[in-house]
Amino acid sequence: MRLDKYLTEMGMGSRSEVKLGIRKGFAKVNEKTVTRPEFKVSDKDSVLWKGTPVTYVEYEYIMLNKPAG
Repeated sequence: MRLDKYLTEMGMGSRSEVKLGIRKGFAKVNEKTVTRPEFKVSDKDSVLWKGTPVTYVEYEYIMLNKPAG
């Protein structure tokens, strides 16, 4: 998966914001700074965004409670 898509799906910003941040050097993959948004990452890679670890979650479940009436 592309790094920009990975970060966008994890809620780090819009695709254009993430691409700009990657080019500025805010992303690290396996302790190396990456400046190409098209860089390929896998679920085994360690990804940091602005110093914060980002883990990939394929599905996210949200439960709501709507009382009767």
